[in-house]
Amino acid sequence: MFNCCSDWTKYFFIATTIVFGVMLFFCHMGRNPLDHIDIKVSNFARSAAFYDSLLSKLEMSRVMTFNKKEADVAGYGFNKLKPAFWIACAKNNSSDMDLGDFQGHICFAAPSRKAVDAWYEEGLRLGAKDNGKPGFRYYHPYYYAAFLISPDGHKLEAATHKPWPFA
Repeated sequence: MFNCCSDWTKYFFIATTIVFGVMLFFCHMGRNPLDHIDIKVSNFARSAAFYDSLLSKLEMSRVMTFNKKEADVAGYGFNKLKPAFWIACAKNNSSDMDLGDFQGHICFAAPSRKAVDAWYEEGLRLGAKDNGKPGFRYYHPYYYAAFLISPDGHKLEAATHKPWPFA
């Protein structure tokens, strides 16, 4: 007898696995050590126009723009799935502390959630300060990351975007 619930669940799982497998292939062709970098800019419109033109020569384009409460933000990349370079400009002469998640940092690409956890623990062991324990973030359902501040004060992140069961 046909059981729609189990068949539907099975096909949904297969389709989801295929979609995210293809996404991962295009997001991480080859192994790049950096996941993304963001920088602060003083004038969003001027900087966005500058990077729109400049990065087009490298076959990159603006793939995301956010007008957040605290900042205007733009992300650039080779495809719409994964921006690798971000710019952010605080609104209304806000201080750097008001830039929220976009205060200038380097994010390293991690191959798994286990690697994010190990990176975080090793950083603490080496004297870095906690800036966000390993865990899922609101950016998208599979974004798993940890944040540290290096002994020199640099903001660091390690992240993976791999969905279960690949993480």
